[in-house]
Amino acid sequence: MIRPSLDSIDQTPLLTITLRIKANYIKNAYKEKGIRNRVLERAYRNKPLTEARKRLNRMNSGVRCTVERVFGILKLHYGMAKASYLG
Repeated sequence: MIRPSLDSIDQTPLLTITLRIKANYIKNAYKEKGIRNRVLERAYRNKPLTEARKRLNRMNSGVRCTVERVFGILKLHYGMAKASYLG
């Protein structure tokens, strides 16, 4: 009997379903705690962003800029680009 190896099995649909389940779980957990998702939306091929999504991106970009600036300073001045572990 010939058994297919894991390399020959297409696991893409399973991976996609798993990622969707995790994304929905995270979204619901945020909603229960009253935390807003501030990740910027992006357009995909033949699906441009709506005006409402563009406005949300514009509103959230200020928060994102501030957070990224802080991490940039930490990396530049305090050497936080590499993580080192003791033990």
